[in-house]
Amino acid sequence: AWHSWVSHAVLAEVATVQMEFRYLSHVTGEQKYAQAADKAFKAVLDSAGSHGLIPIYLSRDDVIPRPVGSKISLGAMGDSYYEYLLKQWVQSGKKEDYLKDMWKRAMRETQEQLVVKTEGGLTFIAEKDEGRQRHRMDHLACFVGGMLM
Repeated sequence: AWHSWVSHAVLAEVATVQMEFRYLSHVTGEQKYAQAADKAFKAVLDSAGSHGLIPIYLSRDDVIPRPVGSKISLGAMGDSYYEYLLKQWVQSGKKEDYLKDMWKRAMRETQEQLVVKTEGGLTFIAEKDEGRQRHRMDHLACFVGGMLM
């Protein structure tokens, strides 16, 4: 069932069950769980094309989701996608390099487009919308520093 408050798929929700479903397949021996989760994740990756950063809203009725709007955030509604790219690569025994490569692309684009240093010397992760940097940092973007360690 879809949320009543939004008519699109939310990036962080579509891309945050893969580890759990892969583990469920591992313990039950039934691959159907991993296959279902991986199918959803592959659709997200396909929608990204050559981009590392993906808008937080995606169409939900297309075979390959397309971005709905242009808001990019490593905070709420986007955070877990980026985190799970790296975690899934580790969970795979560091064998599924496409996950690591996509994470590296996203982090490179984050550095280029979203990292802001203030005149006072503080650094934060901005958001982007309509092609413009928004100088605000969602509290859930705080995980980015730990993800880069």
